[in-house]
Amino acid sequence: MKSFYLFALLLLSLTACQSDEPEIITPAPVAPLEFNDWIILTAPENGFVEAVYGNIDSTLIISLGNQLYRTLDQGKTWQTTKYASNESIFGFSASGDTINAYSSLLKIQDNPELYIAGPRYYSLDYGKTWKKRTSDDSFSRPHGGLKKAVTAANGITYKPVEEYKVDPSYTIPPYVDKSGLQTSDGRVVYLPQVVNVKGISLDSRQRVYLACSAVLCQGKYCSSRHGQVFISKKPLP
Repeated sequence: MKSFYLFALLLLSLTACQSDEPEIITPAPVAPLEFNDWIILTAPENGFVEAVYGNIDSTLIISLGNQLYRTLDQGKTWQTTKYASNESIFGFSASGDTINAYSSLLKIQDNPELYIAGPRYYSLDYGKTWKKRTSDDSFSRPHGGLKKAVTAANGITYKPVEEYKVDPSYTIPPYVDKSGLQTSDGRVVYLPQVVNVKGISLDSRQRVYLACSAVLCQGKYCSSRHGQVFISKKPLP
């Protein structure tokens, strides 16, 4: 019995050490960039930024597939989070103090648009730690909305748009020449750099957040393969 108690105490001690383990803080590979209407943050690792959620003025969370990071200093540094799964996260939503992380994509009938679905994971401390829901009812929950579209409080919907350029000599295939947002009121808001937009969200001030690839030059990565986050400086660009 004594050995059992010693084992239990040791296990509790190890669990406490793991829970107190500090996050790894990584400086951003590129300092945040500012343009007239946009702020651009660079992800700490190679790969697309699949989703973004939060507020640049407090805590911002990003998904690089099965790696989740957050920044508390407007993208100057990124902190690892306690997300222990190989499942990729494609989007986030909030319900009260709970942040949901969606690990699936869903098509509804003939609609070509993708919805985020399956909120299997959640956080109660704004993305510092993540837990998996114990019951397998995540797919019975409502989907989390469109992955690549968002509707603002004034009813305007924003969707990514890409304009392609064709080389007259046909020596290279057509490539994305301009990236932007198509609005439901007929406008196109162009981005200052060419990227593939993977996800879109709004904060409480109605600023637009875009989860993106690395910068593209004639259809290829210009140099870095680090994904980016675009944030509109003003509400509703």
